[in-house]
Amino acid sequence: MVNVIRILATINSDASYVDSNIIWTNYNEMILEASISNLDELYDNMIKNYELGYFVEGQCEWNGDDALMSPRSFAHTFKKRAEEMGFKFEEYKKYADEIEEWCELHLGHLESKFR
Repeated sequence: MVNVIRILATINSDASYVDSNIIWTNYNEMILEASISNLDELYDNMIKNYELGYFVEGQCEWNGDDALMSPRSFAHTFKKRAEEMGFKFEEYKKYADEIEEWCELHLGHLESKFR
């Protein structure tokens, strides 16, 4: 049996409204969460949250903003989450490879906007 995992993504906001998928904490910080029970849902949730900018590591050299995770780090995070849910390598490998490829394409598209 696979464990359900709750994915949390934290962002800062000055917004004053509350959405049903948002939990407000101190300092106007909100946490988006979703209950995930299979690899398709995990994959879709991680893609959505990456596109929203919630998977970051380090800072951009040229402007100091948070930097999106590299494709390799993003795939590694997917693998860790899948393992936490109880999936075996053989089950999530295809998804991890696909999410890394998607991330490479997504970042390439973003970079082309700034050239």
